[in-house]
Amino acid sequence: MNSSEVKDELTTLLSNWKSNLSLLKELQHKAEDLELLTITPDESYLRYKELQKENNVLNLLLKQYESTLDVIMKKFRAQTVMLYLVE
Repeated sequence: MNSSEVKDELTTLLSNWKSNLSLLKELQHKAEDLELLTITPDESYLRYKELQKENNVLNLLLKQYESTLDVIMKKFRAQTVMLYLVE
């Protein structure tokens, strides 16, 4: 390598180092922002309880839906049998 190649290589390395340093600073700021957004244990527990309540409501709605669907299907089967017997 001649001196101009070495100089070019050093210039490239310095440029990359500066670019990486600025990227590192950006990531550090983002990490600091994320730390401000983290959920405290109390908030986490409250969210857990809210999700538990929501899950219970959804389970009840699902059971009601299944029950309603069961009634509809029983009526459908009964009408199908009646139509079959009429023919």
